[in-house]
Amino acid sequence: MKHFKRTLFIILSLAPTFHYSIDSNDVLDFFSTVHKVIKKEAPRMIQSGVKEAEEAQTTKPFNWCVYENEPGKVGKWNIKPESEIDTTQKRVALLVHGHNTTSLINGFKNYAHTMLNSPIGKIGVDIVGLFSQSKKEKVEKMTSTWTEPMKPTFGLGSLIHLARFLYNDVYHLDNPNEKKYDIIVGYAYSSVGRLSNLASDFSHRAKELFKNASKVDIFAHSMGGLLSRAALEENDLLLESSKDQNPKFGNLITFGSPHMGIPARFFNIIPSEETWSTLDMFTAFDPFKERSEFLTKLNDASQPEESRKIANYFTLVGDKYDDYMTGNTEDRNPPQSNTSTTGSFIQNIFSIFIPGIITDGLIPTYSASGKACLKEKSDSYKENVEGHTKTVHLNHTRILGSSDPLNDGHVQGDQCPQCIMTEAIKPWVATL
Repeated sequence: MKHFKRTLFIILSLAPTFHYSIDSNDVLDFFSTVHKVIKKEAPRMIQSGVKEAEEAQTTKPFNWCVYENEPGKVGKWNIKPESEIDTTQKRVALLVHGHNTTSLINGFKNYAHTMLNSPIGKIGVDIVGLFSQSKKEKVEKMTSTWTEPMKPTFGLGSLIHLARFLYNDVYHLDNPNEKKYDIIVGYAYSSVGRLSNLASDFSHRAKELFKNASKVDIFAHSMGGLLSRAALEENDLLLESSKDQNPKFGNLITFGSPHMGIPARFFNIIPSEETWSTLDMFTAFDPFKERSEFLTKLNDASQPEESRKIANYFTLVGDKYDDYMTGNTEDRNPPQSNTSTTGSFIQNIFSIFIPGIITDGLIPTYSASGKACLKEKSDSYKENVEGHTKTVHLNHTRILGSSDPLNDGHVQGDQCPQCIMTEAIKPWVATL
């Protein structure tokens, strides 16, 4: 509790110095999603949430999923055992999602349920009610249940629009009538544990499933980009592929991945199995100092020449933070349809210590581009940095094209996240 009070006091004391203005509702919205993890009891409550979720629905720590197209619809992910996924001599698009927050959310709810039913918690809810009665009701409703079962597809749902694009709209350059990818496979995994262990598991499973595939191109969002790089660089997917006449692995496109980490070590998160993968991404405000062991090893380790030659990396970067995790605004006077919450709050904190920093609502652009580290990992990236990284005006989630033209046909051009994302990566995919 004292850690939370100290953090809250520091942040609110600095609030008047923010370059971008925020109001009391921004503070409340932000802390309603993140402040529980910086409290001392959070790891215990999170662990309880994970246990109950696992008992509610038996889910393996990972699942292979195959994208199945539905004409006129977005499509869906179907979980399949390895024995039913045939990749023999096939060109594969492998999609890897980012941090799966289910365990943390369950922990938040467990913790909130306990705290908000204590005398101090009830006072806190009343204070929230002073700012917004409807927000108070939403907090009480959110914390009225204990846990939600972890979805077997984990975070793959966020990549469904990307999967649809790769399945329907990507063709061979030399044969416009032939689709480039024979199969779209998704790696659904739990983000509980150390990133190095998660990467090792991913590498082992990918080697087995794709041992007879002709080519595997990886598309990874957020933490999934770090997971994929570690599997390629630290777990020999690149080195083993370099021995083949036609290397199987090597192509990687990341979407908002924190290659240089997230400058958030000031958050007082207690290490536990449920928080380690998050902490593995954290750095001090200087990304070259006070990094996690995982980031230090990933970015500083020398890469064999054979691996650098076949590593073909691309990074898509978002720079729109002010609509990331936008809160409910109908209760404001006057109503505001595009008022930022978490994205602006994070941007404001980072900008105090890192002048001129821009984020996608969570990841700094310097980190998502990877310019400071990928040049030593991929020869193609080093030879043409500007051609291998692009910045688009989208936030951390919409960079995946989370607004679907099928459902939002009137939203086109520079207002359509799906259009922006696909137009940005089309030239890259064509060269893979």
